[in-house]
Amino acid sequence: MVTYSDFGIDTITIAGTSLITVDRENTAFRNYKSDLTITLDNGNVITRSSSRIWMWVEGMETTDDQTDDVIHIDGVVSATSRQILTKKK
Repeated sequence: MVTYSDFGIDTITIAGTSLITVDRENTAFRNYKSDLTITLDNGNVITRSSSRIWMWVEGMETTDDQTDDVIHIDGVVSATSRQILTKKK
């Protein structure tokens, strides 16, 4: 897990967490979850949440041959701000 505390780039500050879990024995072998608060220099605060999952569709049984791997990635991200409408992707 990565925890952002007192982290910033130029005049933007970021707080929150990001977590990646990996389990190569499971078809849902990688999960990503992130919850961040981004504060702009004008005081506008953006709350951003995202999650992604990597599903191993084919090729899991051939560990030495990556050419037959088929992986499906699915996820969602949303961001909300007082000045901007909620955006989802």
